Amino acid sequence: MNTDAVLLAIAVIGLVTTFGITLYLVGYFRSAPEPTAQRRQMRASLIAASFRLEAADADEDAREAELEAMRLHQEVKAKADFERWRAFMSVEDTGVDAAMADDESAESERLHAVAEYVQVRRRMHRSNSQVAAEFGLRTEAVKDHIEKLVASGRLSGILDDRGKFITLSDDEMNAVALHIQRKGRVTLHELGLECNRLIHVD
Repeated sequence: MNTDAVLLAIAVIGLVTTFGITLYLVGYFRSAPEPTAQRRQMRASLIAASFRLEAADADEDAREAELEAMRLHQEVKAKADFERWRAFMSVEDTGVDAAMADDESAESERLHAVAEYVQVRRRMHRSNSQVAAEFGLRTEAVKDHIEKLVASGRLSGILDDRGKFITLSDDEMNAVALHIQRKGRVTLHELGLECNRLIHVD
């Protein structure tokens, strides 16, 4: 038993020595700086970095402020130049160009002539082509003239989708309206028959 205890003691001593040498080689027993000193160094480096960032931000803000000031200065200068030039400019007279005045009077005369022509003929069998041929206009222009006359109240009538226009007098329109009011609901066929009876096309 004594030998077993001696062998065990030798083995334990060998293990402890090996462990100690390993720790020494790794640097466990070397002099390490205190943790508080490391914290102080880390804090100092962080503070220095934040100061550098703040200084960079301040430089950037200063550059932006300088650019904004330059832009405002340019705007003020441009406005002052404009006002100086504006003092030299003046509007002598305003009015309508002679060609525009002639166009407006010709348009008014043309509308009046179209209104008279349509009222005399009461019905245009071949759509607006008759009026277009009479006045040397395009059929679209004639349709526009008739729509203007109806909108202004100088003409009253019906312009269908094919461009045919039938002039109606106020009495005829009132008679059709009275028939619809009397009957209430009216089919298109009944309305057509009544219009044929009431509206006289000369």
